[in-house]
Amino acid sequence: MEPSPLELPSDTVQRIAAELRCHPTDEQVALRLDEEDTLKHFRECFYIPKMQDLPPIDLSLVNKEENSIYFLGNSLGLQPKMVKTFLEEELDKWAKMGAYGHDVGKRPWIVGDESIVGLMKDIVGKYIIQIIPPTLIVISVI
Repeated sequence: MEPSPLELPSDTVQRIAAELRCHPTDEQVALRLDEEDTLKHFRECFYIPKMQDLPPIDLSLVNKEENSIYFLGNSLGLQPKMVKTFLEEELDKWAKMGAYGHDVGKRPWIVGDESIVGLMKDIVGKYIIQIIPPTLIVISVI
């Protein structure tokens, strides 16, 4: 049975459990959900902390080489792997050009907020005129 586009997550779990003839909390259901995850390729875009690198972990209880399960989305979240590349480019530009980086280069700093407003429009579902990136607020207050 194929899922409908409006299927609730709980219904998806129930449907898969029925297909597998097991309880919804069975590990088989979780493994099937992982297999069918159309967004799983995005994991490769982020650094995921290893268990051994997290301070509050009792290493006698876990495999220290495994990736952690990271549920900290309201904080920094996971670091995108491209962050280092972009930061190094901007730090290099700053070292070479000083304050002229505000006006020139691939990503002039003065219009940094404007370059993301168009992308944010689709995420927040508002008109561009209604979107104020957080950096603008911080800069305005200072």
